[in-house]
Amino acid sequence: MEKKKSFQLVSLLLTVVAIGLITIKWQKGYFQTENFEKGLNYHVSYGFDFKTGEDSLYSIKAHLPESDDRQKITNEKNSTSGATFFDSRLGTNRIGLWNGVSDGKKEKIEFSFDIHVQPVRYTIEHQLVRSDVVDPYSLFVNPSPFIESDDPRVIALADDLRGYKSNLDDILTALFSHVYEIPVQSIKELMTATETIERNAASCNGKSRLFVALCRSLDIPARVVGGIILNEDKKKTSHLWAEVLIQDEWVPFDALNGYYAYLPVNYLEIYTGDEFMVKRSADMLFDYNYTIELIEQQAGFMEQFNMFH
Repeated sequence: MEKKKSFQLVSLLLTVVAIGLITIKWQKGYFQTENFEKGLNYHVSYGFDFKTGEDSLYSIKAHLPESDDRQKITNEKNSTSGATFFDSRLGTNRIGLWNGVSDGKKEKIEFSFDIHVQPVRYTIEHQLVRSDVVDPYSLFVNPSPFIESDDPRVIALADDLRGYKSNLDDILTALFSHVYEIPVQSIKELMTATETIERNAASCNGKSRLFVALCRSLDIPARVVGGIILNEDKKKTSHLWAEVLIQDEWVPFDALNGYYAYLPVNYLEIYTGDEFMVKRSADMLFDYNYTIELIEQQAGFMEQFNMFH
């Protein structure tokens, strides 16, 4: 009889513990995917291969990522045969600069780092109206060479999409949906906001510039942001998306991939503003790529109880 009672007691305790663990996991969102819970770790490497004339001076400049609340950069390594490396700043961005004198042979530069990156999602409160974020004196509502927010076509389109809406979320949804529905086309050359309207087709850079231009034409501060989509691959392509300043927070929008006020776990932010990812001296034979590898993580003790792990 005692054995039976002990067995029942142990079974009851195990049941209570199991229900408790499931309740905690449910309340903490552990039924979401692991990517959304903890983020992922990647190893990223910039590779620059080049050749120029003997005794020629050369310079290569590339934007470098920085740590923030969403991404943490560690284990940076710079490898070069003869260039001098400078870690500098230009405005809000971090710049890597390699200078040297060529010996006329093929040379290689590699800059690598590890990154822990997390997804981020924002909720635009329904009570926010356009007047809560409008700032006609902000630098981020001014037109620029590629973001022609003062062009009559941009102004007319923005006014038409806004209509009589006053709610900020409704206005941004209308602008975003229009740009998202523009047909996607792989276009290698730089596209401005107005060229995207004319062509009615664009890749990430044209769509992002048009979305920012539409926001700016309504005096909503916005900017473009550049980085890399972290697929396990070797690639040459970087990525451009947009951010809107909402109550002192830069909220992300990717009108190419349909991410509204959200960035997934595999987006690495590298610079802000309408910049070029890499610049180099003229008269160089030059090639580059980004190599991305996923770093596998070992599950912690409590994570082993996650049924979706």
